[in-house]
Amino acid sequence: MAGLPIRMEAVTERNKEAGRLGITNFKENIARVMLFCSEIKSIKLIDNDQEYNIERGKSSPDLFGCQILPFYITDNGKSYVKNFLHNQINEYNEKLTQKFGKKPRNLRICCALELDENNNIVNDCRLPCLFCSLPLVGSESHELPFIINSPDFEPDSERQAILLDGNEINEKTKKLSDSGVNMMILDRAHEIFENLLRYISRNEEIGKRYQLTRGLCHTPYVTRFFDSKWYKNEFIIPMREILLQYEIVWDGNKFVKLTDVNIPQFSPNYNHIMSIISNKLYDRKVPEFNESILIEKNIWTNDSKLHYIDMIKCIEKIEKFRTMDVLSSKVSNAWHWLDEFLVFIKRNHPGYLEEHAIIPNMNSDFVKLTKTLSSSKNVPENMIECIEEFGISWKDEHINKNIEEYTTGTDHDIDYTVSRMRGCLKQWPNNGQNNILTLMHYIPHDLDEKFIEKRENLYDFCSTIWNSEMTDKKNGNNFPIELWNGIDDMVFEHLCMNISAFKKLNDRITIDFMKKFLECASQYYQMYRHYSLVPNQNGEFCKYFKECLSVCFNYDINKELLDKEMLPIKHLFNRDKKSINSYSYKLKSFFDLPESYITNSGYGKKINSNYIPIEKKELAANYLIRIIPEQNLSSSNRQRKLFNLYEIFTNKSYDKFEIKNNLYNDEIWRSSNKYIFKFIRKEIEKHENLKSLEDYICKNEEETLNYLLEFIKYSKEGRVILNQNDQFCQRDQLQNDEFENNAFIPDILKDIYKLLGVDIRNSLAHNRMNRPCEKALTFQNICVEIDEKMSNKYNEPKNHSDPDFKKASSCFIEEYFEKIGDEEAKKNFPLIYKLKDPITLNVIFNKETRQSMTKFGKLYDNEDIEKLIKNNEIVKKILNNTNILNKIKNDDISDQTYSSIEKFSDFDDDSKSMSITFSSTISSNLETLNEYKEYIRNIFTHIDFINSVNLRTGRCGEAYIYEYLRNSGLYKNVKWNMLSQDSNGELLEYRNNTYLIKKEGAPYDIEIETYDNRTIYVEVKSTRHEFGNKIPFYISEHQINAMRETLPPNKYVLAIVFDVMNHPRHFFMSLRENIGNLKLVEN
Repeated sequence: MAGLPIRMEAVTERNKEAGRLGITNFKENIARVMLFCSEIKSIKLIDNDQEYNIERGKSSPDLFGCQILPFYITDNGKSYVKNFLHNQINEYNEKLTQKFGKKPRNLRICCALELDENNNIVNDCRLPCLFCSLPLVGSESHELPFIINSPDFEPDSERQAILLDGNEINEKTKKLSDSGVNMMILDRAHEIFENLLRYISRNEEIGKRYQLTRGLCHTPYVTRFFDSKWYKNEFIIPMREILLQYEIVWDGNKFVKLTDVNIPQFSPNYNHIMSIISNKLYDRKVPEFNESILIEKNIWTNDSKLHYIDMIKCIEKIEKFRTMDVLSSKVSNAWHWLDEFLVFIKRNHPGYLEEHAIIPNMNSDFVKLTKTLSSSKNVPENMIECIEEFGISWKDEHINKNIEEYTTGTDHDIDYTVSRMRGCLKQWPNNGQNNILTLMHYIPHDLDEKFIEKRENLYDFCSTIWNSEMTDKKNGNNFPIELWNGIDDMVFEHLCMNISAFKKLNDRITIDFMKKFLECASQYYQMYRHYSLVPNQNGEFCKYFKECLSVCFNYDINKELLDKEMLPIKHLFNRDKKSINSYSYKLKSFFDLPESYITNSGYGKKINSNYIPIEKKELAANYLIRIIPEQNLSSSNRQRKLFNLYEIFTNKSYDKFEIKNNLYNDEIWRSSNKYIFKFIRKEIEKHENLKSLEDYICKNEEETLNYLLEFIKYSKEGRVILNQNDQFCQRDQLQNDEFENNAFIPDILKDIYKLLGVDIRNSLAHNRMNRPCEKALTFQNICVEIDEKMSNKYNEPKNHSDPDFKKASSCFIEEYFEKIGDEEAKKNFPLIYKLKDPITLNVIFNKETRQSMTKFGKLYDNEDIEKLIKNNEIVKKILNNTNILNKIKNDDISDQTYSSIEKFSDFDDDSKSMSITFSSTISSNLETLNEYKEYIRNIFTHIDFINSVNLRTGRCGEAYIYEYLRNSGLYKNVKWNMLSQDSNGELLEYRNNTYLIKKEGAPYDIEIETYDNRTIYVEVKSTRHEFGNKIPFYISEHQINAMRETLPPNKYVLAIVFDVMNHPRHFFMSLRENIGNLKLVEN
């Protein structure tokens, strides 16, 4: 059809202005008009030689009744495309037909969404959403998530709104009113809206879906012809409910539903930062920022299905983290993030900081803003460390330095810190924390050299006198010099008091110490002259010590005179003898020398001009071990005990020399004892096991173990640790044996593990070794290992006949499981516990064993069996004595009263039936049959099929099969014999059903009547075990007789139910013949 040319010419300015507005309106709405007017294929607009062309394209394939229709536009040479996703209704409508009464009328509605070239939803708030073929200009207050067009709309006279007031039915005509037509159109638009959403949810390329919330937060402000209550309840709220069912929010990775995100509700002034904060804090995602702004603008409130968050909720969320460590595990770059947030809160809601603990202090704990909370940005960390040692909780009271932008307005500087510190240094404490000694640890290196030397000396003096209270030096840089004003005088005073109290030289108060101290005190503390500080050199030397230094280190004590270094202060003391302790540093220096002329280092070979051969050092150690302290203090017993061990393990006696006890005597042997450890270790390593060592040192087992335990307190190197097979091993070859409450792993588990091929005692430290190893084998470890080992062995059938595996299985299941109970067995050995019944059948009581026990049970009554067990040793001796056996044979004492059961084949995974065949002797002899049944009970009392304790298991299985058969619809009648027909019986609740159960029933559980008048008798066997385990079940004599007496066409079948209490699975089986279509049923 050819286009119709229309030419218009504007003359006046008013005409021209109207023309320009018209052209603008034309360009904005023409694509939408053409969408709803399919007759228009293309339009060309020429405005002063500027061409605007729009042409309809081809629609995309239909999906859910939706199509995408493109419009190709060229505007003054610039080309682009507008796409519209639309869905429409065009169907006969009875109400419209009655209203207009002439001919059949269809209801025509089309809803559309505009998409840009990137498939993002476009929603221009300036343009009307309501069309009645042409846009209803003036209806812009009606904001909707889509454009809706219906030629059947009933607009007002000025076509600026649709009529939505009054009743749906005209009271006079009893037909649809004009407002009713519009209400019907809006109601049907719900269906179209959902079709559009279904299409969008299937198309991952359509973006900016948040535009679909437009217009759903409130009703439009319309003053005429409008029922706002109807519009909200009947149009807007259903639109919301539809929208909540579809994924329209982009969370950064995928589209999700509105109900799956947190929706920020913040003031527009700080939407951006609060969106970032809420996104960081919440596990439930929040929309991306741009989306969250528009969603917040259009989202409705007070909807229980939506998750709203505001500023106070974010603050409370932060407060719950309690520490920065927890927050950092949740939020990346947490310090910067929180700093920015605190600045924001301070600026907008400062009161929240006093009400909520969200400010991190220097311990990284969150605290509230208080009057005392301050920053200390310029106070160095070492001063903070020092003042904290004084007992002042500085870190609790100050903001963490990682918070750089936020501040309380108060910042404490170094001067303030010094004043707080000096308040703790006013006097020397009588007991408790000594803050003055704490300060002595801090040595500044940024002051003048003389002051630094003084600080170093005072630290050394304090470390000597108050050794237990002094630790390593600490960095005192940035400490102002005035901090120590008056403090050093107190330190010198108490040093003089303590030194004079010693009265004589010792390991700590040495000549060198006194020389250094007196030289320093003479410079800084003249009051030292009032104290007794003049040292002498009293002391004695034993011959072993002199001989040691002379023979091993070529050092002659007898030639020593006053050291030249002491000449400057020789007037302060009388010359006298030195003590052995004065030479401990000499011993250390000797032992620290290399042991050979050439040694290898990281830079190659090194020539050592001073060295002492290892032989000399070992000889010196042999001298020094014979110098021992008197036995009067516990601290000295260590060296005496080592000397005793040295004699025992070398199997020799030595002369010894006792010296007076001194707290610092240990320095004499500190460097030499390692060679004594080596001697003892060599002696022990000559022996492979404990018995060999016992014989060598001539001690019993208990004594030898005690000596070994004592030695490994000194040294654990070498092959000196016993394993649990009494063999010597190196420590790294063994593990500690650890069980709960400081006990050891039960021996029965170690025996079982050995039967399984692993002698774990070889790798476990002896129980008397006091757990010397770094690694440990715990009870849980060995449980896992045995559990896996035994289950793997069982899964290989060749192991079933292995005597060791059989013994291990019996010991494990019959002894250990019995001892610890089912709960512990299931927890610690889940694999074996699950297999314990199959192991019992196939390994402990396998077919051959069961046959032997059956024959044995037939030959002897219970009384005879008890006698045999009681006299088992006598029986063994008889069996091993051929003479006695021959006599028994000649006297013909044997008894062959009954023949055995000929065949008992149990059900396995591949079986489809069970056959039980009895010999005539058993069948005709009730006593023997009863004995065999009792034997079966004794073996399998723990199996649910026959255990009376599990009566509920059986009844629940019957209820399950009864409901299954009754609900199948395949049978005329299903009768459960145990089900009471009156109000009497025991109550049973199972799978949401309640039953009354009679105490006695028939030889079968369920009776089925088929539609062809056959009868099927069903016996139900149930277990709590899962399908896959081999489970025996017991059949009574009455049931066997009932099987025999049931003749075709009737049947007697078994129903087997597994896992009856949780997820029942069942199958049916015949005892007369295989069932070809037998299969496991899950219900």
